[in-house]
Amino acid sequence: ESSSRRGSAYRTRGPRRRTSGSSTHSKHSSMESSTGASSDSTPGMVPILTNVESIFETLEHHHALLCNCATNSFSEDLGKWQKRLQTLETVLHLWMDVQRDWDEMEDIFASGDVRAILPKESRIFTSADQSYRQLMKEVKSNANIYQSTSKSGRTEFLTKLR
Repeated sequence: ESSSRRGSAYRTRGPRRRTSGSSTHSKHSSMESSTGASSDSTPGMVPILTNVESIFETLEHHHALLCNCATNSFSEDLGKWQKRLQTLETVLHLWMDVQRDWDEMEDIFASGDVRAILPKESRIFTSADQSYRQLMKEVKSNANIYQSTSKSGRTEFLTKLR
């Protein structure tokens, strides 16, 4: 499997523009490579995970390969790899949940009216928003999906954001 296929699949999402009280989503600009390099350095753009279905399919394929090899003399190493793949899958599912929640909350708190009505909740969201943006900035600088999901404390961090 090539390293570009194993990389994190994501693209950037720009700020939303409000017109006549309705929200319109700006177009997502695709990343230039699967390693996360982007030619788009527009302020306000946030990398988001995309095309994770192919990552889950690859994980499933690798799980099946490991199960087929379980009877040979490498069973200890295979167990370690199965655990790594399971962790990657679990964290990626959690990450997608956080991203979905963040996307929905960003729509809600983009309105100055909502921020005025819910100042406490707005502060909580602002803190979570900054943390999420920093996380995605880190992922953009190192788009290796295994390294991004297996980083120490990642599960706890994502759980806290959720």
